[in-house]
Amino acid sequence: MARYIYHGPVQHISIAVGQKKGPDGELQSEFKDVALIPGADPLELPADNDVVKGMIDRRQLLEVDDAAAKSTTKSAKKG
Repeated sequence: MARYIYHGPVQHISIAVGQKKGPDGELQSEFKDVALIPGADPLELPADNDVVKGMIDRRQLLEVDDAAAKSTTKSAKKG
């Protein structure tokens, strides 16, 4: 899963993150409840989810570059 920061109004959504077999052997969708709050820590969300794709297209979700974040943290610690 990719990490994203959120830009938009505060909202709470449920996103399908996969499937598992239920007690009867049938596949059931698994959902993750997500609180979308601007300025909060990055969220791990499935990039192949249609809701996530739509929010990326509307520029409400922006992918976080973890490598850049780590190098910034290392630079700050040196100085």
